[in-house]
Amino acid sequence: MGNLGFIVATITSIIFWAIFLLMSFRILQEGGLFSSIEISHPPAGRAGKFSKFSAFFTFVTKPEFKVFIFGLAVRFFMWTVAYIALMQNSDESISIVNLFDQLVRSDSRHYLNIATVGYGWEENEQNLLLVFFPLYPYIVRLFSLVIPNVQTAAFLVSFLAFSFGLPLLYRLVKLDFGDSVAWWTVAFISFAPPAFFFGIPMTESLMLLTSVACLYFIRTHKWLLVGITGALTILTRMVGITLLVVALVEIITHYKIFDLIRNKNWKNFSEILLKKVSLVFTMLIGAGIYLAINWYISGNPLQFLDYQRNHWSQQAQYFGTTISAQFTHLYNFNDNFALVTFVGNLAAFFIALWAIFYATTVKIPKNSEKLEEKAETAEVAEPQKIPAMYIAYALGYTFVSFSPTWLLSGIRYMLVAVPIFIFLGIFADRKPIAGIIMFVVSASGLIWLLNRFMLGWSIW
Repeated sequence: MGNLGFIVATITSIIFWAIFLLMSFRILQEGGLFSSIEISHPPAGRAGKFSKFSAFFTFVTKPEFKVFIFGLAVRFFMWTVAYIALMQNSDESISIVNLFDQLVRSDSRHYLNIATVGYGWEENEQNLLLVFFPLYPYIVRLFSLVIPNVQTAAFLVSFLAFSFGLPLLYRLVKLDFGDSVAWWTVAFISFAPPAFFFGIPMTESLMLLTSVACLYFIRTHKWLLVGITGALTILTRMVGITLLVVALVEIITHYKIFDLIRNKNWKNFSEILLKKVSLVFTMLIGAGIYLAINWYISGNPLQFLDYQRNHWSQQAQYFGTTISAQFTHLYNFNDNFALVTFVGNLAAFFIALWAIFYATTVKIPKNSEKLEEKAETAEVAEPQKIPAMYIAYALGYTFVSFSPTWLLSGIRYMLVAVPIFIFLGIFADRKPIAGIIMFVVSASGLIWLLNRFMLGWSIW
């Protein structure tokens, strides 16, 4: 099994870096390094009739409202499935309170502890909770000022974040790929096997909302809002820092940065640096706040790394090494644990890799609503490549998510890898029968995995 893992990791590494090099060349080309010839890629999305600041807050137009209702229905469906699973495996009556108590598992308890007592909570004189990022628990703490029960406040925060994040995801995808792909994307992410994490006290729902908001503002070139939402995403999960690279990719390709340098157009170049790039880098304030919390609590801004290494056995390593190790763990652990954890992680990785590869080869269909609306000439109406920023985010997010040495939550981490679901949505839109089969398999996996979760299986 170890040799198999090494072989698979080597092959996937070659594929990953080949895609990385291909995309690097494309970004340089679209950025104007090799030629001043216009490259065929979609124009930047616009917020339509919405102003710069109302675009984020006024998104519940008619189609978005349907998505909002869909999101509410999905959450109640998940809780119903969880309730039925509890009833089938209990001889006693199950109340709604029992249901939500059973849904508070693993890291949920840590977030509730932070929301209740802050980072001052200690175990063996160590502030171990510092490894958990602060935005979600402190929003829960804010809600608990109105809702006395912290657990109820946590469920409400997750519920609202998912309910508002889903319509924003729809709007983001519709900008470039049209209504049909947007609905496929919403369906796939809502019924992904680990999607029940959107409805419990964990960071996935908030990560969906903040990261999609940041992607939306990157695509619509609202750079101040990119900095704000990027900072919020980083304060939710460490992987949010990859959005900095995504924003820079969009700036390079849209404003033809290398073309400006080649032509010595320093005026426009400096204006972009001052008015756009500088605003993008403000998202690092989120990282600064998290490091400041570590410093304030422990005296060491990097204390969380020490706790991750010594208490949770987590360090960063090359993702290929992690993939190889997952095969080894699959062989060494008992069936239930290995099936849910390592098979799930490997499946999530290979689906992501396939989706990224597919995204580098496909072009946006001619009937994309956005292209029809924007097509003023035959040239614009031609099939377009998927914007580089999405592929860059998918690569960076996957690389970071599969870098931990002791990876137990890969399937959950990839739940918020938004571009992967967009790529799946594009595939399903082009091949509807295959898309329906994929959706049925995914939804069945969700019901099965949620049932196992309610039975007490270790699903991280």
